[in-house]
Amino acid sequence: MGVPTIIIVEIMGSSIPLVDLGVTIPASGIVTLSDTYTTAELQASTYLRTAVESDRARINDGITTLDKDESLQFLEQVASIADLQNVASVSNDGYMSSAQATKLSNINPEPLAVTQARRTTTLTMPTTWTDVAYNVTDVEVDPTVIEHDPTNTDRILIKEAGTYEIKYQFEVSPTTTGAFSGRVRINDATVVPGSTQSSTTYSGESDVISVTTAVQLAAGDYVTVQNQLATSGTMAVNATFSVLRLEGTQGPAGSGSTLTMQSAGIPLPNTPHSTLNVTGGGATFVDSGSGVVTLNIPTPAGTDVQLFDINETTGGQIIGDTVAPIQFDISEDVNTSTATFSWDGIDEVTILRAGNINVSAGLTIQQTAGNGRTITRLSLDHQPSAGVYSEKTARRLYTRNSSDGAFGSMQLVKAIVVGAGDKIRVQGQRVDGAGTIAVLGGETNLNIQWSP
Repeated sequence: MGVPTIIIVEIMGSSIPLVDLGVTIPASGIVTLSDTYTTAELQASTYLRTAVESDRARINDGITTLDKDESLQFLEQVASIADLQNVASVSNDGYMSSAQATKLSNINPEPLAVTQARRTTTLTMPTTWTDVAYNVTDVEVDPTVIEHDPTNTDRILIKEAGTYEIKYQFEVSPTTTGAFSGRVRINDATVVPGSTQSSTTYSGESDVISVTTAVQLAAGDYVTVQNQLATSGTMAVNATFSVLRLEGTQGPAGSGSTLTMQSAGIPLPNTPHSTLNVTGGGATFVDSGSGVVTLNIPTPAGTDVQLFDINETTGGQIIGDTVAPIQFDISEDVNTSTATFSWDGIDEVTILRAGNINVSAGLTIQQTAGNGRTITRLSLDHQPSAGVYSEKTARRLYTRNSSDGAFGSMQLVKAIVVGAGDKIRVQGQRVDGAGTIAVLGGETNLNIQWSP
């Protein structure tokens, strides 16, 4: 199978020898590893993994330079692109020949549809919610599915229904202290849950909002990014806005004339077919009588694209000096026919099967009372089914005087190996200062996705 684009970026100012690959990453330089090495070679390189784990180098996926956690997660995804195994065929003795398997292993998968737009000029920040226009299209893979609108350049057009990942990022430099915010809307009407984020920055400083969320969209929808600033200031150049479809492109229809194909009793498009090819281990055939053969394919754990998203919309929860879970009030289980997550309706998600998950929490707080600096600590915690909660990752937020309307936002991201019955939650604690810290409604969410 084809190797995904992998560019290694040295960030510490000193060269890195990748001895087992026979290449050296120059100081502050880059090397496109996917042009030279196979997936198996990159997977086996201990020097490459050590360079990323020690935070001396980062991965660029051909679009964006990822942070440390994202780089490690990307390497895990590369490792999952293994050689095709247990490939069965209805023809001959029921198995592909080695020549057929070799030929099939060299086929590149269809790329996922993605579009990224960018603004190369500054923008005077509005004081009310306003759409952001983007004058450059950096990437556009399959515009029949997703397209940056060439006329209304604030819009990315959705041409096929499905589950989509949306990202946006921009930097603001205010002339006076004030809060600034960003969000994504569907069809200039509906705000995408989990897309709103706010922060407070101070005169002479700058700050960045960066948000990733997932949503189901219909054919004909379009999405836009909006922002606003409470005072006055400027949005810096190179603000980005991207949309990725989380489902692969449908391949060409088969042809044939003798075999009628059905899915759960419903004929497939373009049936009948003359040949049935089966890939994947564990498939079984059953003679159902009357000339019908039923193929049973078990669903492998951890390979479906399933999203579970809970959001806090009412806000107001006070984070005190004692560690306590962050509470949510709305849940959404996206793109699944079999539930694999269970939410207790308050603050805890139970995992119902074993596998690998990617967890991200978008959190926004506000210092509603009290003056002086206050430090709030937020953590992403995991509890095995037969154990106790342990912290997987954490960050601290610093807020100042409530008279400034002090806000703080962050994202916690972590890949976790889980078993059936494990639990996930987000916890908060005020660790320094006397300010009153409240969770901001509409801008806090917990998102869990199965990792292929």
